[in-house]
Amino acid sequence: MQLAGLGLYLDIDNYAFLAISYDEKVGRSITLLKAEKSEFSILTSPIAVKSEAVTLKADVTGITGTFSFIDGNHEVEINPKLDLSFLSGGFTGNFIALDTIDMGQYNRAKATFNSFDYQPK
Repeated sequence: MQLAGLGLYLDIDNYAFLAISYDEKVGRSITLLKAEKSEFSILTSPIAVKSEAVTLKADVTGITGTFSFIDGNHEVEINPKLDLSFLSGGFTGNFIALDTIDMGQYNRAKATFNSFDYQPK
């Protein structure tokens, strides 16, 4: 399995990741993944993506996060108001990640990120 997407990252055991991948039932899709204290969970079922170019978004206010994506002219909000308190603490603080992952570890995953826009509140 190969994934690419946008993550909010504290460390290897604590992150939220809005991932584009391929699902056998729906095809190219987006899923929200989470790891909290090493407990991995898939927060959404795969949501089909039709457009070649997709915009991924994370909006964080305090310890609350809302993930969404734009597919063509249609914006889809995913799992609104996710509690991100599990990302607090740590030595380094938090990171915003644009990442590709090859679960088979074959180093074949690749993605093109055309832009990144950070707007502090």
